[in-house]
Amino acid sequence: MSKTDVLVVDDDITLCRMLRRMLSEGQYNVETSQSITDALATIERKHFDVYVIDYNLLDGSAIDIAERIRSNAATLPSPAEMNVLGNLGMSAWNMMEKIAQCWMISQARG
Repeated sequence: MSKTDVLVVDDDITLCRMLRRMLSEGQYNVETSQSITDALATIERKHFDVYVIDYNLLDGSAIDIAERIRSNAATLPSPAEMNVLGNLGMSAWNMMEKIAQCWMISQARG
């Protein structure tokens, strides 16, 4: 079974490292970017199944990345799953807490 490719985009390096560590323990290949420029270059070279994007980045917003992803059918997740954290009213730290809770539940179930 192949792993799901995830791109995490957040300017908080500590958060990126923590999400990478947590998700990599599951069925995910995780890459991180700390800027829109870096994320767009990463998206150009690789397809991702899931995008976790912080809304407010130092060089713009998640909308800049989302528009690029939507404009290029080759980079759209399949099925189209995008999680733009700010649009959900959820901070990246809240999202990490939710991921940790799901991970703990899955570990308890074996």
